[in-house]
Amino acid sequence: MRPTRTHILLAGIFLLAVFLRLLCIGQDDFGNLYYAATVQSILTSGHNFFFASFDPAGFVSVDKPPLGFWIQALSVSIFGFRGWALILPQALAGALSTLVLYKIVQRTFGARAGLLAALILAVTPVSVATDRNNTPDGLLVFIVLAAAWAALKAAESGKLRWLLASAALVGIGFNVKMLQAYLVVPALFFFLPPPHALLKRLAHLSLAMLVMFSLSFAWPLIVDSTPEEQRPYVGSTSTNREMELVAVHNGVRRLGQIVALFGIREKDSTPAPPPPAPAQTAPLPPAADSVKPWPDGGPSEVGEAGLLRLFSPQMAGQVSWLLPLSLLALVGGMARTSWKLPLGREALFDSLWAGWLIPAILFFSYGGLIHRYYLAMLAPPIAALSAVGLSAWSDDFLARKRTAWLLPLAVFLTFALTVFLLGYYREAGWLLIPLGILGLLSLLSFLLPLSNPRFPLTARAAIVLLTLLLVPFYWSLTPALFGGDVILPHANPDLVHWGGQRDAISKYETVASFLKKQHNGETFLAGAENAVISAPLQLLTKQPMLAFGGFTGLDPILSVEELARLAAGGQVRFFLVENHATNDSDYAVWVIENCDLVPDASPPENLTLYDCR
Repeated sequence: MRPTRTHILLAGIFLLAVFLRLLCIGQDDFGNLYYAATVQSILTSGHNFFFASFDPAGFVSVDKPPLGFWIQALSVSIFGFRGWALILPQALAGALSTLVLYKIVQRTFGARAGLLAALILAVTPVSVATDRNNTPDGLLVFIVLAAAWAALKAAESGKLRWLLASAALVGIGFNVKMLQAYLVVPALFFFLPPPHALLKRLAHLSLAMLVMFSLSFAWPLIVDSTPEEQRPYVGSTSTNREMELVAVHNGVRRLGQIVALFGIREKDSTPAPPPPAPAQTAPLPPAADSVKPWPDGGPSEVGEAGLLRLFSPQMAGQVSWLLPLSLLALVGGMARTSWKLPLGREALFDSLWAGWLIPAILFFSYGGLIHRYYLAMLAPPIAALSAVGLSAWSDDFLARKRTAWLLPLAVFLTFALTVFLLGYYREAGWLLIPLGILGLLSLLSFLLPLSNPRFPLTARAAIVLLTLLLVPFYWSLTPALFGGDVILPHANPDLVHWGGQRDAISKYETVASFLKKQHNGETFLAGAENAVISAPLQLLTKQPMLAFGGFTGLDPILSVEELARLAAGGQVRFFLVENHATNDSDYAVWVIENCDLVPDASPPENLTLYDCR
């Protein structure tokens, strides 16, 4: 069968998605070193593999479920332990997501809308930035998109197997990023009623929930039922329980003001986010060696909670360019759709994306411990709704219907928003010139007669698309052009100042060489209060590091007395102490008072090495 024009265009969009996600993929070394060290560790034994141990000694686990890291481990088993091999699964998942979204949109609104949705998702900045990192969010988006496709099939056909497949995929997604996968549960299982009587519908839904919860909680319950001395400590918890990790660190803490409405207050072993930075147009992170490397981001990363947070300087450039357009398309689509039961394809489509988009907007507007790369979950509904709206309004415009004005309105509202948002980012001010030219050409494309042979419809469509997507496309290139933020991936022209420099492993090479030469059978190469310090040394030496405070340094894994016994028993000899840590750390005080300063190890500037032999 000869490929059709649609197949060729879809292949081109897929290749564009692959290109953006793999361009200069090796420049950021191992990406997030905490996750990279975890993958290195789980390859050392079946025990560490199953429990997702951060260190080869099986002392503490990573603060995520294991599935995403298992897939990365498979990749590096095939291609070798390289940074690009760790990132490859997420990059491929992100590119494949464009094909899944195409299929979801195409089956209801045709190939043109499907291609446009795939294109928008391919160039969405936060999706590209996240897929270029070893955080598993790109994999999660792919899984829940597949779940959405199955849920639509279930709602249209009424067949139970599709509903159970969707529930199973959400359960699998839970084992990638825990409760973040449940963000789509209302959309998939409550906003898509199948064509059945109420009792049969409830029975099917009950079976689906049983499948979803069984797959979701099987691994956490196995971990919690394993005696504590036979497994790693569960990182980022105060009770050494996976169910606490689900409910607190990866649950209540993420919801912030949302759960506060119900009088719930979180109690966690991990630190509160740092105070917000002063308002500025393009906030730059502090130098990595100048402050304690808290991983939590906080308001300085995502802006203050509120309804307009997604349009703050920190968040706007990630996914918000087409957000108003997608909302306008959702309202327009719901207005023109029949809502008579059983719902038709268009009504089910609108229900799916409304149930996904609106809760996600509220979560990201008012959530607590969130990061910019979480916004990748917003990209599919924005892309799908924007594409369908533009496609429908284009038909109305060409047919000169009463609603023909919606297309130019949507285009110029998006154009105005883009101009406004560019004002946040001084490094990208030059884009105003080509954007302004495209805006004028778009105006001409709407004003000139459609029959004008000098301005064919294909040229007009290309100009309008460039007007809408030029700036997001440039944003999506910034991680490749300037180097990414390996700890908190995002896309932004401010990466020109510091991209690729955070979490640099090279600054640990001298102290790693020193420690490896001094290692003499101790269980741990050295101790450090958090995994942020431990990870690069573990990667460089392939030896276990004692991250005795877990990821952030505040997990109550060992008391000072227990730490002293480990040192006295010869299990750990050296300790790295952060230079400011004596103000808030009993461990640092003990190390400084009882161990000898090592003057010639050359650790990074913010650290000091002590010998406790």
